[in-house]
Amino acid sequence: MQVFYDPEKVRLFSRPIVAIGMFDGVHIGHQQIIKQVVKKAKEDKATSVVLTFWPHPRKKQNILSLKKRLELFRQLGIEVTVVIRFDERFKKLTAKEFVEKILYKKMATSQVYVGENFRFGYKMHANIQTLKNLANPLGIQVKIVKLHKYKGKPVSSSLIRKLIITGKIKTANRLLGRTFTISGTVVHAKGLARKWKIPTANISTQQECLPPYGVYASRVFIKDKHYLGACYIGRQPNFIQNTSFEKEKKITIEVHIFDFSKQIYGKQIEVECVKKIRNPKSFRNEESLIRQIKEDIKKIKKYFSHLSATRYSLIG
Repeated sequence: MQVFYDPEKVRLFSRPIVAIGMFDGVHIGHQQIIKQVVKKAKEDKATSVVLTFWPHPRKKQNILSLKKRLELFRQLGIEVTVVIRFDERFKKLTAKEFVEKILYKKMATSQVYVGENFRFGYKMHANIQTLKNLANPLGIQVKIVKLHKYKGKPVSSSLIRKLIITGKIKTANRLLGRTFTISGTVVHAKGLARKWKIPTANISTQQECLPPYGVYASRVFIKDKHYLGACYIGRQPNFIQNTSFEKEKKITIEVHIFDFSKQIYGKQIEVECVKKIRNPKSFRNEESLIRQIKEDIKKIKKYFSHLSATRYSLIG
């Protein structure tokens, strides 16, 4: 898949068929739209394209990093993705300007696929009927994809955000059509955990939508391998005298990977929060924190051991 930040690059490709949307989460509803574009492009010997935006037009918490979103487009079979920076200049484009300047003149779009709740243009005032009225006279066909529903309600990124931040990860996974993971880059931190001989990978991520703070039994994915570990999501430091100081600290995501000693600074990593073990809490000193971490690790290893044994007994 090729990625461009200039929509005019799409003119180089044959008869672009374009899915338009933020596609944050790339959930099962988004996948329906994208799969239809891929299928139609193959039938027509055209080019499948996604037109998406960064950052979020409505300043919502990102379910996915941009890198992960692009990877999911690639997995779904998209040939070209255009990422438009949603800045003040683009924000002021009218619906007419978007269709005529971006879709028609710059991208030479042949067909557009959108969800039935699609809105666009300045202040998101335009809807799918406006899109048809503007696009059809220019020879751009507009295809509307019905919303995917779960228990009678439309599947949406807003619903999935709510599920994630309230800890209802299993339901979120069903609506995403895959396992929710936190993805990012391993970065250097203070090195306290290594000093305590409990090394952790500290993760820098673009994701803003996170599960509730706490310690989780986790699966960790590095390239094509996966490991087990203990993940902490919350604020630092973990041991303090002044709790108001803790509230001022930024959120940290760190994971201790079991039986792992490789150097992974700068590497991409994904963490699946399988089960919450405990809520975050403050500690009087390092010793009490270290004791708690060791207890967490012991509990998580026992949990995974029991989980593995249960699955084996069900299979056998």
